[in-house]
Amino acid sequence: MTPERYKIIGRLFDEALELAPDQRAAWLDQVCRADSGLRQDVKTLLGSQKRGPSVSISSGHGYRRGVF
Repeated sequence: MTPERYKIIGRLFDEALELAPDQRAAWLDQVCRADSGLRQDVKTLLGSQKRGPSVSISSGHGYRRGVF
């Protein structure tokens, strides 16, 4: 994963957290368009947010809210 991609995922994650949970799927469809991998990465982080404040994405990089 490139640093640029990592930043995009983090930015979208933060923006998604500002939305009501029931609005996130439609919003992700709109902002990720044809990039299903990007949508899945953000969706994975959102799902992990329910389990705790610090999560790890598949590249091995850790993400904590506010790092990006």
